[in-house]
Amino acid sequence: MHRRSGIYILICILMICSCNSEVFIDDFSPSMTEFNLSGDGDSVVVSFSHSNWDILGVVSKNGNYPLAVDVIDSQGTLSYNDGLTDFKIKRTSSNKLKIIIGENVRKSAATIDIFVGNQYEEKTISINISPSGQYTLDKIVYSSEDLQQWADIVKTDSITVHNQGKDTIVMQWKPYEGQYRTVSFTSENQTAFKLLGNEPIPIRLPYLVNGKLVQDGNGDLGYYSGSGQIAQSFPDVTKDIKIPPYSTKTIYHLIEYQVFRTYYTLHALNQNSGKERIVTGMFTSRLPVGYFAMVSTI
Repeated sequence: MHRRSGIYILICILMICSCNSEVFIDDFSPSMTEFNLSGDGDSVVVSFSHSNWDILGVVSKNGNYPLAVDVIDSQGTLSYNDGLTDFKIKRTSSNKLKIIIGENVRKSAATIDIFVGNQYEEKTISINISPSGQYTLDKIVYSSEDLQQWADIVKTDSITVHNQGKDTIVMQWKPYEGQYRTVSFTSENQTAFKLLGNEPIPIRLPYLVNGKLVQDGNGDLGYYSGSGQIAQSFPDVTKDIKIPPYSTKTIYHLIEYQVFRTYYTLHALNQNSGKERIVTGMFTSRLPVGYFAMVSTI
């Protein structure tokens, strides 16, 4: 009878242990779960009480920018860099997680959540990355070696005149009226036009003089994506076009443009850290330099 009672007690103990196995899982709680880090470069090491955890995921807390984290080495370092915000997350030992901030050049804080845990429990580590120092223009350099230039003749408009009288009609045309120099900046770098802030920064522009690039010392146009127009001082020219009596003529107005393009390299400096960023792209210019009037008889 005593033997049977002992076996029964043993079976009960085994059943209790089996039903409550999770009670004995070690708590891996991190030392802290919220951190404020500098967007000019910063880091923090998070310590855990035990090693039974893994990195489960990383997301943008506010959803204000897309987040695509990639494993970049065999040690499991996670990296994110969209040109404006960059950071790395690395498990440096069984119970330590290191977060390294490169830079955050956004105008507002970038916030991310790092999820860590195991099959039984999940915890969130929140990181708030403050904005870095403002980037300012240091210089812009245009390449003389990559200069391409050509002439482009464009028909701007046309008019048909019916002269049914006996006197000659004189049509006057001001070819440079309403004409501007048009320039544009383009870049394959998606952050090129966000680095210097939301307001366009005046940029020194190059000109062609005797087929060579010349750069003046003044800011002519804001640096932004797309085309911009610059008012130029053109000759005050008036061209007379005569339509003989009893004739019908179509007048075509044509403008000759001096076109050139070349690569540019823009250097910007972080006011706080002194870090330099370089942006490359293409500069294009179109300047009216001549005019033609072509008259066709109908």
